[in-house]
Amino acid sequence: MGKIDIPLAFKILRNHKHKNYNPGSHLLMDSVCVHAGNGLTRNSGTTGSFVADLGKGGNIFWATGTAGPCTGIFKPIWLEGDVLPDLGPAPKGIYNPETLWWQHEKLHRSVLKDYSRVSLYWEERDKMETFFCKKVFTSAKKDRIKITRQTFAKSRLATENWIKKVESHPAKNSLNPVFNLYWKKQNKKAGLKLI
Repeated sequence: MGKIDIPLAFKILRNHKHKNYNPGSHLLMDSVCVHAGNGLTRNSGTTGSFVADLGKGGNIFWATGTAGPCTGIFKPIWLEGDVLPDLGPAPKGIYNPETLWWQHEKLHRSVLKDYSRVSLYWEERDKMETFFCKKVFTSAKKDRIKITRQTFAKSRLATENWIKKVESHPAKNSLNPVFNLYWKKQNKKAGLKLI
């Protein structure tokens, strides 16, 4: 198989088993990246993803802090000193764009309405993660929390831009009615309005 590096680990955690993935097309939670889709066999999904790089130069961890690794961004953290920047209030069951998790969840759920729209920003996301990796491996130890803060801030800004981009492209693919109903109910409960 070869060496598993950080980008490959991200790719593994984003795997859906199918090349042209459609989140409304299956009943089971049978892939690494899982999206809820009905109240019986798919009533939960991936809520966060984490990669640990336990290297000779020290341990570096990568976290999304959000659901749906396929729609999210991995950011570097170190489990020492200050670990995380301000992520906003702790997320609860009601949509609050001030929280990192809910801000991304709006993007995640917008993409689920027509999964092909994730391609509108995938390349930009991958370039951003490549930039984060280079920054991590070329920076001094004293700059770690600064790097974490910068990458989380860039990710939040990018997420806002991607939400606008996804919303500006109407969904073209029709959803499975059960999947569609499930997400309409979830969005209503959360007070989340999607375009």
